[in-house]
Amino acid sequence: MPSLIVRPELPQDRPRIEILLDQAFGHDRHSRGVYALRTPGQHVPSLSYVGVDTTAQVQGSLRFWPLNLNGSHEAPGAVLLGPIAIADAHQGQGDGGVLIERGLTDAAALGYGLCFLVTDSPAIYRRYAFTNARPRFELPVDLGAKKSFLLMELQRGALSAWPEGTALSAIGEPGQPAYS
Repeated sequence: MPSLIVRPELPQDRPRIEILLDQAFGHDRHSRGVYALRTPGQHVPSLSYVGVDTTAQVQGSLRFWPLNLNGSHEAPGAVLLGPIAIADAHQGQGDGGVLIERGLTDAAALGYGLCFLVTDSPAIYRRYAFTNARPRFELPVDLGAKKSFLLMELQRGALSAWPEGTALSAIGEPGQPAYS
C-alpha cells in the first residue's frame, strides 16, 4: 500500500532529489545516454513531483522532460518520463506507481500527445500501456542493448501524426525555463 503523499516539486526539494537519484542510478548517471534527452534545468515544472513521508521528508521523485519531434518546437507535444526514484525504505509499496499515474494523468490533461521512456525494466511499464517506440521513433544516442525505448499515447491519434524514423531530441538551453 502506498505510503507517500504526492505533491509538486519545490525548489527546496532539489538537494534531496539529487541524493535519491544518485542512490538509485549512481553518481555517474549524467554520463548515460538518456541524459542527451534531458537538458539540465529544463524539466517541465508542472510535471515534476515528489513523494513525501509523514514527516514531510522527500522519499520519492519523478520528473518529465519536453522533447522535440523532428525538430518541432511546438508545445505541448511530447515528454520523456523519468527519472523516477523511491527511497529504499519505501520500495515495493506502490509509491512509484502513484507518482507515474499522477504524472501521466497530468501530462495528458496538459495536452501532451506522447510520453516516452527509457528503461531497463520494460515489463513494469507495460501496465501503463507503454509499447516499443522503435522503429517509428529514433534517438540521438545509442542506449545499449539492455535499455528499452518505450512510448505511450496520451492523446488519441497523437501517434499517427509521426512517420517512421521520427527523430527525438531535447528541448532548450541549460538553465532556461522549458514549458510550464
